[in-house]
Amino acid sequence: ANKYSGRNNSDDQGRGLFKSGDNLYTIMRSNTDLLVLGDSIYTSDGVSYNMYIGVIGCLPISVDNVIVSDVATCYGDSTGALQILATGGFGGPWQYSIDNGLTYQADIAYFPDLPAGDYPVVVIDKENCAQPGNLETVWQPDTLTIELISSSDITLDADGSIVVAASGGSAPYTYTLQPDGTMQGFGTYTFGLGDSGVYYVEVNDGQNCGPVAIDSIFIDDLSSVGIENLTDLKIRVYPNPSSGLMTLEMPYEAMEATLEVLSLAGQVVVSRQVYSNSGVIRETIDVSDLSKGMYMIRVDGQTLRSGVVVN
Repeated sequence: ANKYSGRNNSDDQGRGLFKSGDNLYTIMRSNTDLLVLGDSIYTSDGVSYNMYIGVIGCLPISVDNVIVSDVATCYGDSTGALQILATGGFGGPWQYSIDNGLTYQADIAYFPDLPAGDYPVVVIDKENCAQPGNLETVWQPDTLTIELISSSDITLDADGSIVVAASGGSAPYTYTLQPDGTMQGFGTYTFGLGDSGVYYVEVNDGQNCGPVAIDSIFIDDLSSVGIENLTDLKIRVYPNPSSGLMTLEMPYEAMEATLEVLSLAGQVVVSRQVYSNSGVIRETIDVSDLSKGMYMIRVDGQTLRSGVVVN
């Protein structure tokens, strides 16, 4: 009950007890021995007096709104927030929970420094009546990643290139070619004669959630190595990159050739005799024992244009 009192210790006026729907129920005791209960009126005989005890249920609580602030910085950060707005019930002081009632925060409806995740909201009013809210979700950006799309060496006919693409994080992206430090807003870099070397590309996003980088790539200057007889051939090496088996396919008119895989330092790490079938070499190479990095393929002493990457 909201309140009880004796005749000599009361204000002799109505007392609100509970609300059900749109009906307000009150008890009133007056000097005329009148008692009002809702729409019913009771009169005492002057000798006997009645005591009414009401067991009051919870009044409806409305979790009117939950303002969700997603993680706006980097993947894995705890910069999200929830703010809960509740009305009704018996009023405040309120208690707020975002872990389905396991713990409560007294009279503070704001929850900062949250990581991404699902948060089941519960509020409690001053009479300890609880009301579940919705399951609220704090989102976060995807992890910032960078992918090597393609790379090619320098030849007499074309510049070399590295093409990368970023995803996740928060745009805009900034790409940096290392070790040069060349920065730009797109992921394509070209290399002319004399630009051979080992390069890699870093990317950072609009929230400075990087950098993340691709593995190092050796861009070779093949403009003077005498491979013109190979540049027009349809050469395929796949999958590339690989950590297991990769396949070399290329036209080759001779019956037999020496196939070599070389490190960037020029060390031969794989060497074998291969044979063409109907004018095509199709050879599977196991690179699972090779260290992670960039390698070149040489056929009968001539280096192919595209390197291979072991990841």
